[in-house]
Amino acid sequence: MNWNQTRIRCSCIGKIMTPGKGTVLTDKQADELERLSSLPRTEKQEATYQRLLEKKNAPPELSDTAKSYLREVYLFNKYGKETAGGSERSKYTLREPR
Repeated sequence: MNWNQTRIRCSCIGKIMTPGKGTVLTDKQADELERLSSLPRTEKQEATYQRLLEKKNAPPELSDTAKSYLREVYLFNKYGKETAGGSERSKYTLREPR
């Protein structure tokens, strides 16, 4: 399957664009990381600093919702089967015959 030619329904963009749980620093965590970087740290603060730094530098990861939706799209394109309760397909999101 060529993912470059895959069409995603506009109503499903939210499923694709959802950040993975625990993969993005929150504003509070970013503030804490900044605060810890500018002062001498205790052992516990160092552990927190390292954990937040790893989280900040981690590669982006797809959310479980995005993985699940892409799995549905793949199954539909490969086998032509909808999942139970799958979203409707329209002529605009189906692959055109070659």
